[in-house]
Amino acid sequence: MPDQKVPNDIGIPESGDESFASHQSLPELKSVVWSETFDLFEGNLKEAREWMSRNRPFLCNMAPEDMLDSHENIHRLRCFIQQIQRGVLP
Repeated sequence: MPDQKVPNDIGIPESGDESFASHQSLPELKSVVWSETFDLFEGNLKEAREWMSRNRPFLCNMAPEDMLDSHENIHRLRCFIQQIQRGVLP
């Protein structure tokens, strides 16, 4: 599969891997984002929801939940979550 990028070992697309997200429907991707956010906050649903609802400077001052409208925005959001998980912020 030389033309298709594969997600890394933790299931999150590498930066620039937009082809991965485009193979899933928006409802599937929204579910993945919420799951990853829930995991990011170690199962604390209240904190995950609060984080998703607040504007984030690194996301062009958008709230993450407002970015669940397109494959491109979801990809950007998932890359941002991945950076947080790794301790690397832009």
